[in-house]
Amino acid sequence: MASDITILKKEQQREQQQEKLALLGQMATGIVHEIKNPLTSILGFSQVITLKSQDEKIKGYARLIEIEVHGLNKIVSDFLAFAKPRSPILNEVSLNDIVDSMKLMLETNVVGKGIKISYHLGENIKPVMADENQIKQVILNIVKNAIDVLKGTDNPEIKISSGYSQIMNESFITIFNNGKSMSEEEKRMVGTPFFTTKKKGTGLGLSICHQIMKEHGGRIDFESEPGIGTSFTLHLPTC
Repeated sequence: MASDITILKKEQQREQQQEKLALLGQMATGIVHEIKNPLTSILGFSQVITLKSQDEKIKGYARLIEIEVHGLNKIVSDFLAFAKPRSPILNEVSLNDIVDSMKLMLETNVVGKGIKISYHLGENIKPVMADENQIKQVILNIVKNAIDVLKGTDNPEIKISSGYSQIMNESFITIFNNGKSMSEEEKRMVGTPFFTTKKKGTGLGLSICHQIMKEHGGRIDFESEPGIGTSFTLHLPTC
């Protein structure tokens, strides 16, 4: 009897959460539209000032405005992606091919930071049904988080590997960094909306990643050990 009540309560909580997210999604569309229009105008005028002004000090202020507007646009976009996520467009894809196509972009992100990126892609990885762009978004988000974590680390390194689990019938990608491990609180809060340890961040990046993986019928696991580092693994069911 107690077990039935617990199950019923969880189901009611899940339905309430879905209703809240649906309402949030409707609100987000209107809010984002109202915010992005003036931001676009501000960005445009600041770019005109940068081009037209002869005063270097004023140009500097205009460039600062551009940087801050881009930051605000990122926050607004993250909020919309979280509140009203786009349904994935599924196609048969190879996780190895996705990683291969991202190598130049990933390596560009670590230029001048002294971070080594290495790839260890498994053979005979089974294809998955996935939205390639969304999976790239998840990988890039985790790699960017790793880059932030690696600041101040000796011999900083990111390792990206792939494999296939016959038992689970899943293909997976693991992204490891040898930076500072997570605290117990950070482990508990991973993926929680609006939780962040960054000075500038929305705290929505990993929440969006979890949403994307859930929409694909997959999941994200992580491990973080002191003196070793942290790894995030993306699991996707194979075709």
